[in-house]
Amino acid sequence: MKRIICSALCFFVMAFTTNIVYAVSNASNKNSILEAECIGQYQLSVASKIEIATNKPASYKGSSNQATFSDGQNAPFSQLIYFGDLRIISPATMSDFIDYKKHVLSSLEKLREEGISSESEVEQKSALAMKPMSIDKPNLFGWGNEDYMPGLYYFLDNKIFIHRLTNFELDDLDRRLLNKKHFEAFLKGFRLRSLYEIPEKQGVCIPYGFIADDGTTPRNIAVTMRLIDHPDVEIGFQDSTYFEPTVEKGELTSGYLNPKDAINSFFNNSGVTNNLEKVEPNFPGYHSIEMDGQKGGAVFFTIIREDKSKDYGYIAAVKGDDKAGIPSQLLYVIGTASRAKGKPVSKNELKDMAEKIMASVKKHPVQ
Repeated sequence: MKRIICSALCFFVMAFTTNIVYAVSNASNKNSILEAECIGQYQLSVASKIEIATNKPASYKGSSNQATFSDGQNAPFSQLIYFGDLRIISPATMSDFIDYKKHVLSSLEKLREEGISSESEVEQKSALAMKPMSIDKPNLFGWGNEDYMPGLYYFLDNKIFIHRLTNFELDDLDRRLLNKKHFEAFLKGFRLRSLYEIPEKQGVCIPYGFIADDGTTPRNIAVTMRLIDHPDVEIGFQDSTYFEPTVEKGELTSGYLNPKDAINSFFNNSGVTNNLEKVEPNFPGYHSIEMDGQKGGAVFFTIIREDKSKDYGYIAAVKGDDKAGIPSQLLYVIGTASRAKGKPVSKNELKDMAEKIMASVKKHPVQ
């Protein structure tokens, strides 16, 4: 269903295009920014410590697989794709990991048995290719062939890390070679990473982890955070090399969305706001910005909640350039006064905070 916000936002996005670029001085950032966190191939800085939304132990038992915060609030923007599905369950205990392992092995073995007994030769062939890996340690196990539906499951630092490559046709030899390449790279390149640790090596940061790679692995790393001192402030950042349907010269194709379309897609599809809430852009409406030296667009907006209360937010987007090796990037900062511990962040404070966070976005160092 089209969201109420789309008509209002699309109108203002088109009507108020300007060339205004917000400039935030480095000196101002140094005075107010305390912590830097790594997301994908990027890092950004915020004015207090953060909580990151992750999956919870019950997520494999039939409840929602959506990332949540510690208070149970959903974080629908969060998504981790790294040539396959990535998931982080935190906090977790060894007992949770043992239960999860039993659940995974039981479910996959049942699926394998159903495939073997199927009348379809294709399903039988696929099922016979499914098997547990020889990787079986107290804190790590694997399931599947290295080149066909492999999955790795870690228990590290009271967290469960899951990496599963997606299904495909068994006879797709090119895909099997790619699977083997990316499986081996993840097995060798993945390690724990402390919150606020900024690696100085080529690779991709995920919450509490880092994957060393050659920089070419397809990914969509979208992380949602809250400021611990101000839980009313939610921050989301996305580093993505995944294309979306686009229209160029009147023809439907696939590529990176331009900033206006990326912003509209966020409001229509991300789930961060709902269809009973209304979004109204504030002056100057859609405007030009730079994020990590790349030109993009941004909107500062008012959210009118279902109870008629008002909150404020800021969203900025940069279109990727596949030929130049630049991914698409999207940053949002949204205030929700009802979540505040004390006095909520004001409209002007949120805008200032968002602009400083945007100005801090840059590729994490590689030496």
